[in-house]
Amino acid sequence: MHNAVIEPDAPGWVDKGVQSVLLTGRDLPVRLYYRVDDAEDSRRHAAGIRSITDLAILDALLTLPEGLDVPMTSLAGREQRILSRLPPVGVLTQHEGRITRIARAPLQVVRAEVAVSRSWLAAFRRVREFSQYAERVLLSASPLDADALLEASYSGVGVAVGSDSGWDWQLEPAKFVVQEHSAARWSFAESIYELHLSRSQPRPATGKSATPAVLPTDGAPQVP
Repeated sequence: MHNAVIEPDAPGWVDKGVQSVLLTGRDLPVRLYYRVDDAEDSRRHAAGIRSITDLAILDALLTLPEGLDVPMTSLAGREQRILSRLPPVGVLTQHEGRITRIARAPLQVVRAEVAVSRSWLAAFRRVREFSQYAERVLLSASPLDADALLEASYSGVGVAVGSDSGWDWQLEPAKFVVQEHSAARWSFAESIYELHLSRSQPRPATGKSATPAVLPTDGAPQVP
C-alpha cells in the first residue's frame, strides 16, 4: 500500500488550481497532479458522501448516462440488482421505475511524475504504469541520451531537466487523450479523491471505503 503526503498547490509550471499527492512505499515514488471537480465535490459534501471505489458499482453506474433518467427495466438484471442497493441520495435517484445517475468522477488526474535516480529505465517503466490515466513526465538532473529520448518519445513520456532556474523541457509530453471511460479509470480517480479528502472533515463512506490504489506494472488499479 502507498503512503501518501498531500502537498499544496503544484509548482508554477503546472496549471494554476492543480494539486498534487506523492505516492511512496512501492518502487519509485510518483507524484500525481490532479484537478478537483468543484461542483461534484460540493455536491458530495452536501450529500454527506465521499469516495466510491467499488468496481462493480462503478461499472454499473457507467451503463447510465449522467443526468438523464432511463427506465430501470432497460438495464440488465445484474445492473438492476447492484444499483437498487445503493443509497437513495448522492449517487443516483430513482422515481416511478426510472433511474438517474448524478455521480461522476470527482477529479481528473492530469500528470504523473517520476524522478530519475539511479536508472532512467526504472523511472521510465514506473511512469509508464500511468499510461491510461494522465500525461507522464520524467524529472532528470541531467539530460537523457538520444536512445533514452527516443524511447520516451515513442511512449509519449516527457522529460524535464533541472536547472538553476527550475525545470526545462528536453522533451515535452504527448497530450493525454482519454481513450475509454472505464470503471478502473473512475476507481483510480476515486482513490486519489479519498487521499484529497484526508485533509478535510470526515464524511460517511458510500459503497466501498476507498484506500490508495496500488498500480502493478500492467497499470490496472487494484483497490482492496
